Amino acid sequence: QIVVPDAVKGERQVPQYLRVAADRLREALAEGAGIDLPVREAVQAKTGVRSVYLGADFAAKAGLLPSDLKGYSNAYAEKDGDIYIFGRDLNGRPARKSVYWQECVLPTVRATVRFMEDVLGVRFLLEGRTGTDVPKRGTVEVKDGILSREDPKLCYGNGSSDMIFGYASGQIGSGIF
Repeated sequence: QIVVPDAVKGERQVPQYLRVAADRLREALAEGAGIDLPVREAVQAKTGVRSVYLGADFAAKAGLLPSDLKGYSNAYAEKDGDIYIFGRDLNGRPARKSVYWQECVLPTVRATVRFMEDVLGVRFLLEGRTGTDVPKRGTVEVKDGILSREDPKLCYGNGSSDMIFGYASGQIGSGIF
């Protein structure tokens, strides 16, 4: 199963954007390796099932969240058979009830994109699903204990209309800079 947070304290929009990333990961696993994993919110997640967790809270509970992880810094890791994909996601405009993804800081989305590229071989060539190349794979392997971290040195406003493609093409930054 792929598990997304029910809610992120003070971050109204963040869970919906993590759900978009989880759905794209699910589609890539199904198309590339024939693995069909359900996406579940934390309250619906089944216990005792190997899982892919998206979000900093899950990584913190597993003891994987570095204290210096901030901004667009992100990581993915394996621990005890589960995979954690995370960053400290933030609503870019907390006073507003609704914000576009370009106004948020979504390092978990960036980490999900990196995971799809590194582990599944996915390539994001153009915006949208039709611009995404998902190679066929017989197996999906994640090395035990792996921790892959990225600390972007350059952040700039995102001009893409597709969130996943924007993060995949290096448009790491929100429109509020």
